[in-house]
Amino acid sequence: MYEVFTLGGGTYLVDIFNAVAALTGGSAFTNLIRIAAGFSLFWLIFQTAFGGSWMANIKWYMAFLAIYLVLFTPRVTVHVTDHLHPALPGATIANVPYGLAAFASMTSEIGDGLTRLSETTFSLPSDLRYQETGMLFGARLVKEATKWQITDSRYSGNMARFVRQCVFYGILLGQIDLDDLKTTGDLWRYIETTAASPLRHFEYRIGLASGGEQRNIVSCQDGVGYLANQWPQELDRASTIFGTRLFPGVPASTAKAELLSRRPSPMII
Repeated sequence: MYEVFTLGGGTYLVDIFNAVAALTGGSAFTNLIRIAAGFSLFWLIFQTAFGGSWMANIKWYMAFLAIYLVLFTPRVTVHVTDHLHPALPGATIANVPYGLAAFASMTSEIGDGLTRLSETTFSLPSDLRYQETGMLFGARLVKEATKWQITDSRYSGNMARFVRQCVFYGILLGQIDLDDLKTTGDLWRYIETTAASPLRHFEYRIGLASGGEQRNIVSCQDGVGYLANQWPQELDRASTIFGTRLFPGVPASTAKAELLSRRPSPMII
């Protein structure tokens, strides 16, 4: 069995190998080779009869037969190993021509070995490695992170009303320093300590088990506690949603775990 390594292109390679196996394994391909061999032999005899070099023609014809018999006639099994999708369905393909399987296995193994060697010696332990995430995953992760937002609509509405009534007015009244707000390393912790005023209020909505929602007017001091208590649930929900977008085709729990293992800490939505 020959093993072919890839980073994210496993499904494509499986389809290609299956197509080649089906094409070369059919009678149409065998008949085509026979017709080509017959015409080649006829042309060889024709050229030799009219003064051509029979030795050169024989060498050409023997090379043709050798290539076909060595590279196309033997059939082997290929296994596609996708580092990004270990549970790739249909990864083992039978009846692949030897020439294609051997060349693909050799070149991919060299590339995989060089990638592992380079990442062992030229990267930090915390770096996103190509053999685990693919070549452009780091750039894709940064791009997708700019789109992350609160996924629960009710919680998002409560947060928006809290920011308008508690944070914005705190800035206008001078209770919250705008520069500190922009440069703090822990945004929510800073808001908790500066925007929790007992004098300002906002509308806080709670979902009811029977359907609908209950609307309450709460102080910023109480509201910041309610919102903080919901952060873990929202982070868990968002990790699952955004994880499945970054890692499509895998179980939601696996996608979530993959995202959390490659995110900076702490995670900010």
